[in-house]
Amino acid sequence: AYDLTDLLPDPRQVLTFTGTADGSAWLAGTAGLVRVAPGAPLRLLHLTRRDGLPSDSTVGVFSLADGEDVVVTQGGLARVEMEGTGVAVTPLTTGVGGPDAGWAPVPFSRSAIADGAALWVDLDDRVLRYAAGAARWIASSEERPGLVLDDFTWAPGTGGLVRSPLARHLRPPAVPLPGGGAAARASLVLVARDGTAWWSVSATPDGRAPHYLVRQRGGRTTPMELRRHHAFDRINYLLEDREGSLWIATDQGVLQLVPRMVRALTRAHGLNHTFTTAVLQTRDGAVWVGSWGGGQHRIADGGGTRFGRAQGLPADEVRALFADGEGTLWVGTVEGYGRLRNGRVLPPESRATEPGTPPSTEVRAFARTPDGTLWMGGTAGLFRRDREGRWSIVLPDTFRTLDIWMLHAARDGALWIGGSRGLVRMEGSRVRRFGQNDGLRTSFVVSAWEEADGTLWFGTYRGGLHRWRGSGFTSVTTAEGLHADGVWSMVEDGDGGVWMSSDVGISRVERARLNAVADARAQEREPPVPLRPVVLQEPEGMPSRESNRASPAGWALADGRLVFNSQGGLAVVRSEAAVVPEPDLSVLVERILADGHAIEPAAGSPYVVPRGSRHLDFRYFAVSYQAPSQTHYRYRLDGYDEAWRLAGSERSASYTNLPPGRYTFRVQAAKGAGPWSASETRQALVIPPFPWQRRSVQGVMLLLILGLGWVGYRYHLGRVLQMERLRLRIAADLHDDVGSSLSSIALLSEMLGERREDGGSRAPSAHATPRRGLTTAESLQARQLRRIHDAALDTMEALRDIIWITDPAHGGSEELVKRLRVVAGNLLGALPHTFEVTELQPRPLPMTLTRNALLAYKEALHNALRHAGATRVQIRVTCGRERLRIEVQDDGRGFASSPATSGYGLGNMRRRAREVGGSLDVRTGADGTRVVFSAKIP
Repeated sequence: AYDLTDLLPDPRQVLTFTGTADGSAWLAGTAGLVRVAPGAPLRLLHLTRRDGLPSDSTVGVFSLADGEDVVVTQGGLARVEMEGTGVAVTPLTTGVGGPDAGWAPVPFSRSAIADGAALWVDLDDRVLRYAAGAARWIASSEERPGLVLDDFTWAPGTGGLVRSPLARHLRPPAVPLPGGGAAARASLVLVARDGTAWWSVSATPDGRAPHYLVRQRGGRTTPMELRRHHAFDRINYLLEDREGSLWIATDQGVLQLVPRMVRALTRAHGLNHTFTTAVLQTRDGAVWVGSWGGGQHRIADGGGTRFGRAQGLPADEVRALFADGEGTLWVGTVEGYGRLRNGRVLPPESRATEPGTPPSTEVRAFARTPDGTLWMGGTAGLFRRDREGRWSIVLPDTFRTLDIWMLHAARDGALWIGGSRGLVRMEGSRVRRFGQNDGLRTSFVVSAWEEADGTLWFGTYRGGLHRWRGSGFTSVTTAEGLHADGVWSMVEDGDGGVWMSSDVGISRVERARLNAVADARAQEREPPVPLRPVVLQEPEGMPSRESNRASPAGWALADGRLVFNSQGGLAVVRSEAAVVPEPDLSVLVERILADGHAIEPAAGSPYVVPRGSRHLDFRYFAVSYQAPSQTHYRYRLDGYDEAWRLAGSERSASYTNLPPGRYTFRVQAAKGAGPWSASETRQALVIPPFPWQRRSVQGVMLLLILGLGWVGYRYHLGRVLQMERLRLRIAADLHDDVGSSLSSIALLSEMLGERREDGGSRAPSAHATPRRGLTTAESLQARQLRRIHDAALDTMEALRDIIWITDPAHGGSEELVKRLRVVAGNLLGALPHTFEVTELQPRPLPMTLTRNALLAYKEALHNALRHAGATRVQIRVTCGRERLRIEVQDDGRGFASSPATSGYGLGNMRRRAREVGGSLDVRTGADGTRVVFSAKIP
């Protein structure tokens, strides 16, 4: 903000502020003119009488349509023109004043205005009009009663406001005012874009009496009853916005006068009761309106007639109306039905002559099928009237439980009956009942509407609309964009739209859109177009947004208007109210919030979102003051969204955890079912990355990680090679040192045993039984030598396994299978056996798996050889890509024939299987034993 106080010659004498087309600001007052030119720093230019002004007491500078800038002073007019960095002032005296008029002092407050035609200046009792270098006087209306608005050629639109006190020179329209008297003085006049003139007038010539707003259009003048809504005395300003609303600034606040889409019929139009129910129009043009407590009304020729209990109707609570085309109006009430003909209530029909006569219970619907049959439904069930005028009940067991609310006679001759407990179709003797199992979202059906091609639509209490095309129901609800899930009536207009009443207003959707959405629902795909209903509520003129269930609850009049009931009166709407194109809607982005905190943008720069923000919210609104509830929005975030997002009436958009980058937020608006605005609002923003989120830093980090990985890999490879060398050295040491020592022990023990048996001569092997004749000590020594020899051999065998397992060259599946084959040959020897490999996939095996599989396998072979008494052994090995399986099958006696089952080493075998995440399956019986070792190859 700039403080110009110290730069002005006399800031206390600045009285008015005006602006010219070149962007200059002019400060006018008693000390001359000060021009503030745009730029930085601001340049000020001070003009006085010494520079050519007629007077130092100035009103302001005004730009005319031809580009001329004229200054108004208390001493006359002058033209100001820019010359380089200075201003040239030319006094305008020709045609100003007159030989005997002189120049009257000009009031400072709102005394001059420039429009597209001329400059107008108020001079107390006269008005000066200046244009194209010429000026003329216009006397006040007090001196020239014939002066009318045409003398002031303000063009409709923004320049159409006649400011006070200029308007006091106009003759106000002759119209009686609500407060008494007639308009004697005009204070403000606004010419709207459609040519309507809005007058602020008072009943006294001095204008001190309370002001009234008067509308003058098409030769008709009407005072507006604003004081019923808002108490005020003076109207200070009038303004028309681009949507056609009139804004009225008063001494007690601001009013908005909105063009109404809905006309309300209330008590002032002949209704005795405003809680309306059923409504229809008869052939004579009369509109019949039922009410809840006020009886039946007939509205025609600008007046209304009431029929109720006092006139012969069963009750004053009306539920249904039906005109039979023969001059009779059928009225359904809470206590039965009544009839009207030729403006009077007919006597009630006999009710007790025969069984099945309609009782005095609530009647809610009438219908007539194409065959001429009249039907009536309500809480007592369904009734049919024959040609002799007798009523009979139809299928009481079916329809008494239905609780009927709706009857619809279809074009194909069928009668549809809806109630709170389902929907029934009856055609001749064929009756079919529908419910939720047949596709209805709810069993409460209250209204129906049929398209020209026979497509039927049913309105429900809380389940939206349901379409029937002969084979099944398809629902359309608020989830698909419908305004309300309770639809009391459906009425088609002449412009391809369907109007619906509900508890929350009346709405209109295009029939084509409605069917397109239903088709998509039937095919279980996304609708190609949104419904985008036009919604009318109290702001649009509805007497009450809450309509009522009745038959019918809405009706299309002969002149194209539509009427709907409500709890505040009858709502009358023209279909074009929903299809009139709205002005292009501009949308403003009000705020952008990051984690709940507003972001302040730098001048000329995009919004910068703080680093690390998780939640981003955009708050926006359309610049529209007419029915804002009907404004729809869509938005997208370029750089993130791939398509537009439909927001409905929501005025905010939220995003979470957006990655760093540059984005553009775009938003558009539309009114009702109208097109999206041609313009869209764009807002650029930047989410800066953290240092580690920058691509350059990420590249360096990636190279660093790759380098560390390479170093780690080389280290791991070195350790693996080192372990391989260690395993080779251990295997070599075991073979060369421990193996040779065990071989020596076995050989020496065998030789010593032989000498001990025959005194140094050659003896049988250490496994033979000692000869007779040896002493007890000698026999004991021989047995111990045999044990030493056997232990050495067993240890050598185990050592060979350990050496084989430790050797890195034996770490593959092929080496394991070879070893299993060799072990089988060594252990089983001459025992008949087979070794079968069913599958072999070459691949490395962990040493833990190789060790446990080999040792468990040897244990299984030992059991078959030593304990089972087997005569044959079968071995099957499978080594696939993911699993190792070793099966040992013998034909021995099994566990059951041997008490020494603990000697089979099954516990060790299962432990080895568990160590490698595998399993051991043992099956035994009289015909042999099968052992299966299975493990997953990691």
